[in-house]
Amino acid sequence: MTSQLEGVTEDAEMPPRRRSFTPEYRAKAAHMVIDGHRRVAEVARELDLHKDLLYTWVRDERWRMAKVRSTDTQWTDPTAGQPLSVQERAELVRLRATVAQQAKEIAFLEEASAHFAAAASKVSRFHELMPAECVCRDVNRIAELLDVSTSKPPPKRARFTTDSMANSVHRDCHLT
Repeated sequence: MTSQLEGVTEDAEMPPRRRSFTPEYRAKAAHMVIDGHRRVAEVARELDLHKDLLYTWVRDERWRMAKVRSTDTQWTDPTAGQPLSVQERAELVRLRATVAQQAKEIAFLEEASAHFAAAASKVSRFHELMPAECVCRDVNRIAELLDVSTSKPPPKRARFTTDSMANSVHRDCHLT
């Protein structure tokens, strides 16, 4: 069997049932499609390969190339191509931590808003939510985000006024 690329190994004593290919051969064959802008079926015929096998090699090589590209550009400035300084890298880490914290806060607020939309009283729902949420979140930060107190809920009489105000605001928001 003649092949344009070297790297095919076959055992001469065994019947030619299954061929094995070196990683270099696979990469070269895949690059004949990727770099040469040729059709997979054409290259597969030329190399005496099944086209599905070559499709797999091309897919794997493109994935590997994308992974290498993403790790190469991870710590470089895309505008200048220069590596980031220590201060820039520290700022990047700090900003990523801030974004992660804000994402957690947004997720909590979305979860809490679903609970608060069902009930009129923001304060009483906050205290219902707290036992489940205390385990993994900072109570004071949650109270600050929700603009409520961490103390016990007000008595029923005070809650009635708060509930009626919340109901009217809720109704007004949904009517407009």
